[in-house]
Amino acid sequence: MDTRIQYSILGALSDDYEDFETTFAEAGASALTYGFSLSRQEMHEALAELTKSGLVQAYLLSPYPPHAQEVDFDLNRIHELWFYVTPEGKRFVENMDQHP
Repeated sequence: MDTRIQYSILGALSDDYEDFETTFAEAGASALTYGFSLSRQEMHEALAELTKSGLVQAYLLSPYPPHAQEVDFDLNRIHELWFYVTPEGKRFVENMDQHP
């Protein structure tokens, strides 16, 4: 995966749990600053890969305990899922910030 895509997505997810649409909008805006665009298909593939690699975790959120339940990435449920960067993902972004 293109590291610019990784960086754009991880940056969008680094502050809070985000749903797909918010992540897509924020990562897409970030991608434009790097001189490329991000399609929905690329976003789906990137989120699948980032969750598989342990840099991002997928969640189901609820107003009832447990409020955030870790789940596997499932493209069929993409609009029900929320995403957040893992500690490993945060280290990845920090490392990229230090070595652009």
